Amino acid sequence: MASGKKKAPGKASSGKTSPKKTAKKAPQKAAKKAPPKKASNASAGKSSQSRKSKVTAGELKIWVALLCVVIFLVVGVALLQKARTVFAPSDADPVPTAPAEVEKLGFEQARTIFEQAMDEIVDGPSVERTRNMDSVAYRILNEDLSQQEFIHLDAVLAASPGQWRLSRPQTRHLVARAEDRWQFELLFVPSPSPPPLEPVEPGPRVSIIMDDMGNDIFSARDLLAIDLDVTFAVLPETESSTETARLAHAQGREVMLHLPMEPIGYPHPNPGRNALLTSLSAEQIRARMASYLQQVPYAVGGNNHMGSRFTQHEEGMRVVLDELARHQLFFVDSLTTNGSVTRRLAAERGVPFGRRSVFLDNDADVEKIRLQIRRLISLALREGEAVGICHPHPETMEALRREQESFAAAGVKVVPMSHLVRSLPRS
Repeated sequence: MASGKKKAPGKASSGKTSPKKTAKKAPQKAAKKAPPKKASNASAGKSSQSRKSKVTAGELKIWVALLCVVIFLVVGVALLQKARTVFAPSDADPVPTAPAEVEKLGFEQARTIFEQAMDEIVDGPSVERTRNMDSVAYRILNEDLSQQEFIHLDAVLAASPGQWRLSRPQTRHLVARAEDRWQFELLFVPSPSPPPLEPVEPGPRVSIIMDDMGNDIFSARDLLAIDLDVTFAVLPETESSTETARLAHAQGREVMLHLPMEPIGYPHPNPGRNALLTSLSAEQIRARMASYLQQVPYAVGGNNHMGSRFTQHEEGMRVVLDELARHQLFFVDSLTTNGSVTRRLAAERGVPFGRRSVFLDNDADVEKIRLQIRRLISLALREGEAVGICHPHPETMEALRREQESFAAAGVKVVPMSHLVRSLPRS
């Protein structure tokens, strides 16, 4: 029993560490772990300093860039102020007009400048004007400008605002352009003489009107080669309308304006571009009439092309006849409808009037056309006068060539259409 009690403390001491030994080991462990902690703090400090130095370098670059921009702006403003001082005009020098300001010369301003310049040359009441989007066409009831007048007009325009060019493509034709954009065109035409209202030739007479002229110049030459005083009815808005009218007038043939008018069934058949329609206002009709007269110089009268509907339209025909009366032109009704109101309205407005007796070439056959020509002669022998209307078909030309001697043989004279129109009593 005694020996067992003594062994117990021995076991306990052998199984536990003494306090002294524990105290000695603890500082050693702490000493071993301490160096890594110090190394970690040092590296963290270095990393923080590196980041601060990088941020400072980036900010420095930004501030340098901003400083450069400011310096550039300051220098630029200083140079601009110096340039203004050097190049500023003196009080005595006129300020030149910049090209951009010249280009601001609009159509209305250019038109006003041109018309004021033209008023010094041409009498205002003798001017007719047709306006389009960027041009104005003037029909001047005058022979032409003299060379002195042309030089004066050119000088007036040269001294006006804007850039002007004045040209003279041919006799009785003048073109002024502003800014190489706006065009003002003048066509000089002699005032037509009023048509005779009484017969000037004894015996029976006929007038032959060749409609639809102006589509080509070859038909005009073919007709001029026939020894008959055929009247040319020239369609406007065609390729050779102006050239045809001038050629016919130069050869002593009478020229009429073949007025394109709306037919029943429009647009099939179609009377052509810019025709007179029942849907147009009075102002639109007047504008188209003015354009027709500008395209067909030397016209002394007019007749309708198609127009079976328009010649029944009182409002439209009043405007047409008023325009014809203003220019001292007569009217011939082609009678494409029995409902035409033209005779009554012409009497109301004092427009000399005539009307078709016979269509010569409803059938485009030479022998049938020859029969219609003989019918026209017979009608003139019976009634004293007759009016035939035809078209520039090859068959019609051939029939006229073959029958040109028949008129003289029958004692019937072929006369211009103006010889067969007369003023009608007012109804």
